[in-house]
Amino acid sequence: MAKYRGSSNYIGAWHYVLLDILYAIPVIGLIMLLVHSFSQNNENRRHYARSYFARFLTAVIIIIAVVLIMYFTLGEAELNRIINEWNRIINQAPSAVGTFSNPLNTITT
Repeated sequence: MAKYRGSSNYIGAWHYVLLDILYAIPVIGLIMLLVHSFSQNNENRRHYARSYFARFLTAVIIIIAVVLIMYFTLGEAELNRIINEWNRIINQAPSAVGTFSNPLNTITT
């Protein structure tokens, strides 16, 4: 395995961990993911970025599908009841950071 370390395409295990951390940053991570996906510098990094992007798109599609299935099977009233119950649970829980902004508060009607 040591013979591959001199190659420009070699990426160590910690490099993959750092790439995961980088790609997890909301806006910068997406930009870097796209840059690495289309760069010609390092083939291993390019393939890893493309696989990470494929996993990301798959997760987004699954989440959208689940929400749509819930909406059409349960109906809007039941979905609003679930969101209100979720808001009640979150608002009752003590926050370790101090104030907790709940993104679901903007969804409820």
